[in-house]
Amino acid sequence: SAFAMIFTSGIVLSIGLSNGDPRVQRAHFSGVGCGIAVSAVLVYVLSLVPPTAISPWRIDWLAGGLLGAVGLAAVALLLPRPAAQAGSRREPSIRWTRPLVALTASYGLFGIGYVVTATFIVAIARAGAHDPLLECLTWLVTGAAAAISLFAWRPVERRLGVAATYLAALLLEAVGVAATVVLPFPASALIGGALLGFTFMIVTAYGLQLGRRLASDSPRQVLALMTAAFGVGQIVGPLGAGVLAAQTGSYVLPSLVAAGVLLIAAVTVVAGGALSIKSP
Repeated sequence: SAFAMIFTSGIVLSIGLSNGDPRVQRAHFSGVGCGIAVSAVLVYVLSLVPPTAISPWRIDWLAGGLLGAVGLAAVALLLPRPAAQAGSRREPSIRWTRPLVALTASYGLFGIGYVVTATFIVAIARAGAHDPLLECLTWLVTGAAAAISLFAWRPVERRLGVAATYLAALLLEAVGVAATVVLPFPASALIGGALLGFTFMIVTAYGLQLGRRLASDSPRQVLALMTAAFGVGQIVGPLGAGVLAAQTGSYVLPSLVAAGVLLIAAVTVVAGGALSIKSP
């Protein structure tokens, strides 16, 4: 999942930049939010279907896979054929600078911090209400917020630049992750989901943009490294959170730790000097 999202995002970003059209990036990442929202509705509708011999969670995954296959078919039909290109030049090795090291570390920490809430927020909603409708609304709000986030943050980017917007989104996401367990229920799930959706696509998209700027001669290599850092974070986050949740009997401590990790990610990118990177 992490590989597919980041790798395809890198391809789409390259196409958008080569054509000088920022709408490509915004449309692409909005699609992630739309997919989240659609999946919320899909699972809720399936919860209304009478029980069958197949486990309900298996039906959810099979239906999601079928929906994904339909989307894949649409993409295959709509994608234009790429123009023939000469053999691409070999990229030079990445020149590691302090800002690039800090950004890569921050991106990995972001993978840990965001994925804890992304993984468990529906479980938090389920434990608090035992109502499929609230589960649906929590994930639906998350997806809807993600779908509009790149458009809503555009004025902030114009005013502050990509680096400062990346930092602001990290800080706001830390607030949202903490909100899932600090605010009274069910506002905790709904507000936490909205803040998660409103920020995690921003951090994903702008982090990749910063990486390309910091290693402009080696964009594919820096994309691979940031993908690896993000992927490791997505593995470590749920594992650690699951252990803490099992030991404490709730998602409070894992969520607060995840919020702390996001704050560390923000401090790391500031201390590394990445905020000095100016928008072109």
